[in-house]
Amino acid sequence: MGTITTLVDQLAPQFSIFMGFVEYVVFQAMYSNYVGPEFLLYFATLSALIIIIASSAFVAVKTTAAAVNFSLGFYFQYAGASREGDLMYAWELIFVSAWLLWSLAVTVGGYYEAAQIIDTLGARELGVHTDGTMGTAVTPVMAMKAFTLIMVMAFGTWISAYVLGQTADELIGWFDQYADNTKNEGRDKEDGDYDEDGTSIYYDLLYHSITAGYAYVVLSAMMIGGGWFFNNFSPFVVTLDAQCTNDLGDVNASTYSSIKNLIPTLRDKSYADCQSSIANAFNTIDLNKDGVVSQCEDAKFLVGIGNTEAYAMTYPGSYSLADVKSMCDWIVPDGFDQKTTTQVNFLSDLVNMWPLSLFTKDLNIPGITTS
Repeated sequence: MGTITTLVDQLAPQFSIFMGFVEYVVFQAMYSNYVGPEFLLYFATLSALIIIIASSAFVAVKTTAAAVNFSLGFYFQYAGASREGDLMYAWELIFVSAWLLWSLAVTVGGYYEAAQIIDTLGARELGVHTDGTMGTAVTPVMAMKAFTLIMVMAFGTWISAYVLGQTADELIGWFDQYADNTKNEGRDKEDGDYDEDGTSIYYDLLYHSITAGYAYVVLSAMMIGGGWFFNNFSPFVVTLDAQCTNDLGDVNASTYSSIKNLIPTLRDKSYADCQSSIANAFNTIDLNKDGVVSQCEDAKFLVGIGNTEAYAMTYPGSYSLADVKSMCDWIVPDGFDQKTTTQVNFLSDLVNMWPLSLFTKDLNIPGITTS
C-alpha cells in the first residue's frame, strides 16, 4: 500500500487540480445564490467522511502488515524459554486488537458524526419551514464555521492515523522481531551467571508496552480532540445577546406590516420592481441603518411578521442589501434572464494567477488578456 506520503506524492497534482475545481464550483455557487450555505456543509461532511474512512483503512492495513509475518513470530521460535515468553502471542494480540479497535472506533465515530451533522442540518431545514416563516436555516457564517470545525475534526483524525500507521512496523512488528530472542537472558558481568528465565522479556516487554501505550494515547488524543472541538463549539447554536432577547417582547408588528403585505406580491412584479421593493423592505429591517441586517435585527423582523420568539431566536439570519436584492433572481419567474451578467474568462483568470503570471505576462495570447 505504501504510505500516505507516497500516495499524496503520486496523486497530489491531479488531486489538487480536482479539489481546486470542486471548491471553486461549491463556493462560487453558494455566493452566487445558486445553492444555499447548506451545500457547503454537505460538501464538508462528505470530504471529512472520506478522509476519516481512508485514515481508518490506512491504520488497519498497516497494522495487519506489521502483525503478519511469514518467517518470524511462530510459536516454535519463542516457546520453551519462560512463562512470559510463551505468551508472546497474547501480548501481540493485545496490541494488534488495540490498533484495530482504534480503526473500528474511528470508522463508527466518523459515520456517527456525519449522521449527526446531516440530521441536525435536516432538522433545521425542516423547522425553518414548518415552525414559522422567513427564517434562515443556515447562514453563510454558520456554514463557514461548520466547515472549519469539520475540517479540524477530519485532519485531526488524518494526522493521528498517519503517525499511528507509520509506527505500526516498530510498535506492532516488534513482537515478531523479538520471537527468536525469548531464550536469551542477560549475564552478570562479575560472576558470569545468567538471569532467571523470563527476566529479559519481562523488562523488554514492560518498556515497549509503556512506549507503545503512551504513543497510542497521545495519538488518540489528537483524534478525540478534533471531535471534542467540533461538538463543543457547535455552529448550529445561535446566541443572541440578553438585550436583544429582551427587546423581542417589545417588537411593534406595525413596523413590518408593509413588508408582510409585500412578500406575497413579489412574484408578480417585474425584476426591477422586485429589486426596488425589496430594497425598501431591507431599509425597514435595518434598524440602525448600517447597511447590514444583523441577526438581532432579523430576529425582531421575524417576530414582527408573526413568528414566535423561540422561532426568531433559532432561525435569525444576517445579510446585506446585495444579498436580498439577489433574491429577485429566483423570486421573479424570469429573474435570471433579466439580471445583469458579468462575462468571465476563466482561462484568462487562470493564466493571470501566480505563478503562471510570471511566465504569461509578456505573452500575446489570442482571446486572453494578460497583465
